[in-house]
Formats: sequence, C-alpha cells, structure tokens
Amino acid sequence: MSLFINRFTQHLKVSSVKPFQTLFALLTLTTGVAVASSHQTTNIEANNTSMIQIKQSQSDNNQYRYLELNNGLKVILAYDSKAEKSSAALAVGVGANDNPEGQEGLTHFLEHMLFLGTEKYPDAGEYKTYINEFGGSNNAYTAANHTNYFFDIQDEGYEGALDRFSQFFIAPLFSEEYTQRERKAVHSEYTAKLNDDARRNNQAFKTLFNPHHPSNHFSVGNLDTLKDLPEASLREQLINCYQTHYLAPNMTLSLVANLPLDQLEALAKHYFGSIAGQDEHQKQTTVKDLPNLVLADTANLQFIKPIKDGHTLTLNFILPSQNARYKDQPTRYLSYLLGQESQGSLHSYLKGKGWIRGLSAGLGTDYINKQSFNIRIKLTDDGVKAIDQVILATFSNINKIKHNDINLAYIEEEKALSQLGFNYHSYISPIQLSRTLASQLLDTPAEDVLNAFQISESANPDEIKALAQQLRADNMLIQLATKGDVPAHWANTQVKWQEEPWYQSQYANLNLSENFISKLDQVASIEQIKAPDANTYIPESLSLINTYDEVPKRIYQSEGINFWHRSDNRFDKPKSSNYLAVRYPGASDNNKQYVLNKLWARLLNDALSEATYLPYNANLNYNIYSHINGLTLITAGYNDKQNQYLLWLMQQINELEPQADRFELAKQQLKKDLLNSKHANAYSVALWRLSELLIEDSHTISDMLTALDDINFDDLISFKNLALSQYNLVGFSNGNIKEEQTLALAKNLTEQYKEKLEPSTAKQIKRQLLNNRSRNAFKVETTSQDNAILYVLSGEKENNLTEKANFALLKQAIGSRFFGQLRTEKQLGYIVSTHNLTKADVPAIGFTVQSPDHESPEIVEEIESFISQDLQRICELSTPDFEQIRNNILVQLKRKQKELGEDTGRFWSEIAKPEQDFHRREKFIQVMSDITQEEFSDFVSQQILSGEAPSILVHNKPLLNENLKEDWLEVSANSIEIK
Repeated sequence: MSLFINRFTQHLKVSSVKPFQTLFALLTLTTGVAVASSHQTTNIEANNTSMIQIKQSQSDNNQYRYLELNNGLKVILAYDSKAEKSSAALAVGVGANDNPEGQEGLTHFLEHMLFLGTEKYPDAGEYKTYINEFGGSNNAYTAANHTNYFFDIQDEGYEGALDRFSQFFIAPLFSEEYTQRERKAVHSEYTAKLNDDARRNNQAFKTLFNPHHPSNHFSVGNLDTLKDLPEASLREQLINCYQTHYLAPNMTLSLVANLPLDQLEALAKHYFGSIAGQDEHQKQTTVKDLPNLVLADTANLQFIKPIKDGHTLTLNFILPSQNARYKDQPTRYLSYLLGQESQGSLHSYLKGKGWIRGLSAGLGTDYINKQSFNIRIKLTDDGVKAIDQVILATFSNINKIKHNDINLAYIEEEKALSQLGFNYHSYISPIQLSRTLASQLLDTPAEDVLNAFQISESANPDEIKALAQQLRADNMLIQLATKGDVPAHWANTQVKWQEEPWYQSQYANLNLSENFISKLDQVASIEQIKAPDANTYIPESLSLINTYDEVPKRIYQSEGINFWHRSDNRFDKPKSSNYLAVRYPGASDNNKQYVLNKLWARLLNDALSEATYLPYNANLNYNIYSHINGLTLITAGYNDKQNQYLLWLMQQINELEPQADRFELAKQQLKKDLLNSKHANAYSVALWRLSELLIEDSHTISDMLTALDDINFDDLISFKNLALSQYNLVGFSNGNIKEEQTLALAKNLTEQYKEKLEPSTAKQIKRQLLNNRSRNAFKVETTSQDNAILYVLSGEKENNLTEKANFALLKQAIGSRFFGQLRTEKQLGYIVSTHNLTKADVPAIGFTVQSPDHESPEIVEEIESFISQDLQRICELSTPDFEQIRNNILVQLKRKQKELGEDTGRFWSEIAKPEQDFHRREKFIQVMSDITQEEFSDFVSQQILSGEAPSILVHNKPLLNENLKEDWLEVSANSIEIK
C-alpha cells in the first residue's frame, strides 16, 4: 500500500528515508518525471469562484472542478471515466465536539435520524431501499469535528439518489415516532462496544482533560443522554442542533461519477442549491472560545484495567494542531526516528530485551487547537516488569533527537518517497474518493484537497527542532493499560481506583512525581539506539512493460516446483506481486502440527521485522502466513528489486534458527490471542467461529489451546527441520514484470533448493455438507452481555454454480428489507445485517442480529417470521423487479479491474486448486445471466420455504425457550451430522 493510500484512508505509517546521494537518482528516474514537481492540475472556472487549480497525481486521470453555490455550499466535482458507480458525499462541520452539555451524543443521534424520512420522501426506509434497488451502498459517520454522509449507486439510479439524499439537508422529518425508536438503536450501538478496549481506554483517557473542554465528553450517546429535557423534548433538541449547524456554508459536497463536469455541476446546483444558507446572526464556535485542553496541576498519569489480556503503554505529548501543516508535515521526521523498526532502532533495542511486541509513533487525535503525538508500546509480560527501563529507553531516544542536529537528508527523502507514492497510488473508488474529498474540503483549500496527501514542501529544521523540544515529560499524558502490577512509584500519591461511568472501566488518575519527570528528561543516551541506515530498497527504475496476459500461464515446471506468470501493463504503474507457497507433509495432519505451523510463521515474521522495515518503507512489502499445506510468502510493491527480495526472504525461511526466548513469547502471545477472541463483538465471534462447524477437520480454539499447552521448543525445532527437509514450491508472479524475469526467478529457486524439492499433493479445504432439513444450534463463548444470533441457511451442493447464483440473488433481494424491518421498524438492535457465507464453494446466507435488550427466542422468532413473509414476496416478484435484482449482481460481477491487486488473489486461489479454471467467474456470470424469475422462485419455494435447506443457529446465550430447544439440535464442531 502506497503512502498516499495510507494517508488517504487515515492509517498513515511512517515511511523511510535515505541520504542525499540517492535522492537525485530517485527524482530523475527513467520515466523522465521529476517527482519533486510531479503533480498535474485541473484548471476550472467555478461559479462564485476565481480560477482554481486542483493539484493531482500523475496517475490520477480524473477531471476536477470546484465551485461554491449561491447558498455558500462548497462543492468539488470529479469526472472519473473508469467509474462504474456514481457517488456523492456531504460533510458537515459539526461533530461530537459540538454536543450541548447534558445532551451527549446528540450530533451522532442526528446523523442517524436523517436517514429516517424527509418531507418529500417520508417513508423511513425509502432512501436505503432505493439505494439497494440500484445495487448501491450508503453509510455515515460522526467524527469529533465533522459528520459525513455518503453513498454510491449504479449510474441509472444516480439522479434519483441525489434527489433523496439532498432532502436530508433540506427538509428532514425528525418524526416523533422514529425519534423514540432510533434512540434505542444508538443505545444498542453504545452497548455493543462496552467490551471494546479501545473505546474504554479512550473514554477513560478523556478524564485527564479539562471537564469544560469538548474533548472531555462522552460522544456516542445512550438512553440516559438522549431523552426529553424540561426545557426541550428530544425532537426539539434535534431540530435546534440541525438548524444551528446544518447550514450550507458549514457544508461541503462532493460528486464523483462517469459524467461530464458540466452535468455534475448542474446536478449539484439543482439538488443542493436549496439547502439553507447562514444568516448574519448565526455564529460558529471559534478556537478562541475554547478552554484549555489540560488544566495545570491536574493528573497526567492514568492506569486502566483492560478486558483483554495485554499491556499497552502510551505516551501522549500535546502539540499545537498539525492539520494546517499538510504541505511539509514536520512531525513525520519525529515519527520516523522514534517509530522505525530497523536494526539499531528503539524498537529493535526493546524487542531484543524481550520487553515489547510492537511500537509505533506518530500524530494522534486532533483536539481542535491541539493534537497529540503518541508513542504506543505493546509490552510483553516481562516488559511490564521492566517498565522503568522501557520508558527510560524511550526518553533516551527522544533526548538524542533533541540534542542532535536535524538530518536534512531524512527530510528530503521523506518528501521524495511521499511524492513517489502519491504519483503511483492505487485507484480510488468513487465512494472512497467522494467521502474523502468532502471531509478534506471542510479544512483544506480546494486546490490542495488531493495534494494534501503528499509532502510537497521541505520541513523547516528549526520547526522540527521546536516540535522535538515539546516531547517533554511535563508536557505528557501517560496511559498504561494492564491487568498486571502498575508502577505506582511514578506518581506522587497513592493509587486509588475508580469506575469510569460510561464504559465501567477501572482506572486511576495520578500525578507524575517531579523526581520521575526529572529522571526522564535527564536520562543518558543509550549507545545501542542509533539512527537508521541507508535504504537500499528504494526503486532505481520505474520502467513499464508493454505486454498483457488475460490469465496466468504456467511457464516453468520441474520436480517439486511449478511457477505461473501473468504480465499486466494496464495500469501504468511499476508494481507487481509474488506469491510463493512452500508446501510440506505434516503441516496440519493434527492439532499439534497445525499450532506448530502457526508458531513457526509467527517466529519467522518476528525474526524478520528489523530487516524488512526499510523495504516496507520503500513500498516493498512482504508477508508470511501459515495454512493447512505449509507456508505462503508474499511480496508486493515496486517491482524493481522485488524478485531479489523474494529470494532473500526464501533464504531466511530456510536458514533462520528460532530462538528459545522468542518461542516462549510467541507461544505466550498466541495463547493470549486465542483466549482474547471471546472478548470481540459477539456477532463477530459468531461469524468467524461458524467455520469451526462447517469446515471439515477444522481446528477449534479449544483444540489449539489444548495442543499449545503440550508444545515445547524442541517440538518446534523438530517440526521446522522436518518441514524444510523436503517441500514443494508453487509460485505466481503478477503485474509489471516480464515473463523472462519470472522464469529466471523460478530457475534460481530450483537451483538453490533442488535437493529439497519433492512433488506433493495439496490438501483442499472441504466444506461439510449438512443433512437436508437439519436444524443445528452452535453456542459460542463471548463476554458481551448482548444477545447475538447468526441464523444461517445453507446450500446443499459443492461447486454448483446454479445454487450459488440463487443464493446470491436471495441475499440481494432480501438484504435491505431485513435491515429495514428488524433494525429500523422493530429496533431489535443496532447490529442487523445479512452475509454471504459461501465457504469452500458451498453457498449460504446468514442473518445477524445483536441486541442489548431482546432475548434469543424473540430474535429467532423475528428472523424466522421475516424470512417466511419476505420469501413469499420474493416468490411473487414481477419480471422487471427480478431483472433489476439480477442486474445489480451482474454489474458487480462484470466490474472492470481498476488495480493490479484486485485479481491477484482470485488467480492465486485458482492456482492452488488441483485443476485450474481461470474463467470460473465468466461461467458464473453466464449462469447468473441465464437464471429466470421462474427458476429463482422455484428455488426459493422448494429449497428455502419448504425447510429443505439445512439451518444453523449460532448463539452466545442459552436457548431458554423450550420450543427452541426442541426445534434445534445443539451440536459442537466435531459432533454435527453430515451427509
């Protein structure tokens, strides 16, 4: 993933840098394009604006236009000739920070309410039904400082969707009936996250802030905060909030479609020109009105007890807001030197001591006029015991940065790599682009809404130095999340535990002692912690091939090795990927082997983390994962040095010797991960544990825990040595790579490992076929207090394209109605959804409900009642309605590939099969196209309505109702009856 995409999706990780001597070569590569001046611009003439140039990447072929409507609404339009759906997003400059006191969660609740009817379209389900009818999707979110609404839809439904969407912001109903109903949905959303450690930690951390600062407050909302007040009913509160903030000058709109810009502009004016403007008496809160984020002489140290077994130390330094610094991003220098993982880094030093599992550094939450810079350290059990040494080593690195001169080479290369990633970023889908443009436009000048995702200017060394000086112990808030002993000696008072009122977490707030603060700021330098070395993995060539293969072809076959190749020049990007399966006997014949294989993969990734960090920063990524046949090694990114990188990684797999201490840590962490799985959201646990029931010879959590207890280091060494004594290789290279390069790679692998290569037959994941009319119940363990039900209707045949197509039609026909009935109307819970649960080529559909206040029998009854009634409707569909449902699926199936990686996984899955059929999707499209309304109706009536289809009920609470107990056979993963 490029740095541009990382920033685009708000998951930015620091990139690497390299000294000046390579920089000129990087900027003047064989393409002839100088990265430092890489952007192109779209010149536009906008309504009520002057000429504006929207700077964009050289790989971005969209056309853009910015305008401002007469009501003050700022609009950015994008003509995307590749778009197969049209999209829109509207962002409002109001968020959780704007909740009135005593009305916590009101802005979030308002977001929910806009979906539930407008004066023009009063039906609460109208918008979602319409979007679904034309194969689209929709959602919204409420952030701290803005709210964002967005959708995508097939082109023929676009104008109708815009009409319905725009009415959210012109004349919403806020009906009293749905106001009272939807507050329950918000409460359900809140309770669904009560066991989420991230939510719990965040809410407790807010207690360190000034109680009068907006960032201190609870933001989600629940039944206690969303209610009628003496001075205003809940509906009146909503209307007041809406009329105060939902004004055109406080909004930004983005339209993205395969339509000319003039047409998009006309649509924007027609549908959104009626949004109310702002009169001269209305005033928004300014930064100057804000109280201080942190008060003097208040707590700056927090201990909190998490639900999951783990230890996380977070150091939060409070800096000025960095939002306006998108051009030079000076904190990236600090992020890199503190967060990088190469040899000699802080991460390397602490990991070598056995104290940490991971470390990251970078900008954190924006608190309006302040922003945190966080160092987050995941500690081992030994790390908690040595926590003093951990924090002292961290401050040793910080102090070294403060005292040393700023390295200009790091600044320049950081900028160059950022621009390289910007110029070769992946395709951005219309819905992702529209939602990002809308939110960006709230705070970023129109010309920079795209350019803000790269570093376009060099950071000033003096400003970096000034920021580094703010990484002081007296400018820091610490949170330590652990169930273990806490370092009470850091504080100047005794530890007093209290309960956080919203998520009921146990926490203690204290003040760091002056002695401890002084100790941190004066800690001596640690010699082993050094600045990173030169990055030799930066691409030296960005040349492009001129060949294209529709499907992979086997280009090399020898004893124990098969290699496939596919050239793809369609995207004008110097990128490729390699897949290499290392298959060996005994990878998963029993639970012990399966767990040993998992541990070995973890140990390999652990041992390689330092050496693979600089390649990662140069956008050359890798992964090693275990599976039932052995290991798979993946590399992806710029193709220039990728084959050499794969050969080096394969050498490491063969030569690295696991260390006993790292084995014990890996074993310890795997056990924690398995035990912590029950703390996830209840419906998520139900979904992924369904595989234990359906997959033949599955390895359950209980199986793995039992096996893990009996495994020792000698077992691991014996397993590894046996696996490496003989194995089979299957490889696949895909992308901007020539056939002769792949052939050379295959031959190189053969030559290096010919003594070990042996033919083998790969195991295939097999789906258990359940008996017709069977009704099996499967209880899963969760710590959530909610009732979760996953109701599954299963197919009866393997690799039957007709049955698979019918199940796909069923999900398309029933999905939005299921949500509308059980979520919007019945208010069974916030989490209500349908799922395609096809596994190992056997189709199935799943119906999920998670509820805080409805028992399992009621949920099951409502699901079955809905299915029965709606299937009757489906059997009576008109031909045009059926064809619309089928067309929605076909549009998605026929969607053209926009990026190299989209088909790589599909091709790799086919290569892994005993017999390859790279046209399986085309065959499925043909089957789907040929199905008639009558055939689909027969399937629904004869296989589903009749009760012939096997049913599975996954639940996390006892089935208290006697009728339920009689109707369903309680089974375990190893006791279910199969055909």
